[in-house]
Amino acid sequence: MRLQGVLALVGLLGAGGCYHYLPSSPQEVAPGQAVRLRLTADEAAKYVDLRLDDPRVVEGNVADRSASGVMLDATVGVNDATTGSRALIQRLNVPFSGVVEVELKVIDRTKTGFLVGGGAVIAGLAIAKAGGAFGGSEGSPIDNPEARRLPLFKIRLPF
Repeated sequence: MRLQGVLALVGLLGAGGCYHYLPSSPQEVAPGQAVRLRLTADEAAKYVDLRLDDPRVVEGNVADRSASGVMLDATVGVNDATTGSRALIQRLNVPFSGVVEVELKVIDRTKTGFLVGGGAVIAGLAIAKAGGAFGGSEGSPIDNPEARRLPLFKIRLPF
C-alpha cells in the first residue's frame, strides 16, 4: 500500500468523527449532559463579549436545569500558545425563552469503532511492512531466525 493511500485512508477515518448531535427538547435536558444550544438574536447579543466562535451557538455541559432555563458550563475563548491565551469555562444562565434549538451530543459507536479498527489495521500494516512480513524482491531470505528479529527498544548502559 502506498503512502498516499494510507494517508487518504487515515483522513477518511478521521473525518467521520466519534460523536454527533441529536435534536432534543429543553425538557429532556439533564445535568451532566453535553449540549449545543442555538440562541435567538436577542439572547446571543448578551454573550457577544465572551469571545465565542459563533454567539448564536453555545456548546457546553449542563450544570443545572430549572423550569425556566438551563445553567451551562460553556468554553469561551481559544487556546493559542503563540499569544498565551487560554480557553476558559464560563457558567451561563440561559433562559428557555432565548433558546431556538437544543441538541444533545452523543457518542456514535459505529463511527468510533470504524476509527479505532481502521487505525489498528493501518498500524498493523505499518508494523508488518517494517518487519518484512510481506517479503520483498531485495536479496535472498535470511536463514538465521535471530537476524530477523527487530528490537522494540534499546537500553544503553553507561559503562
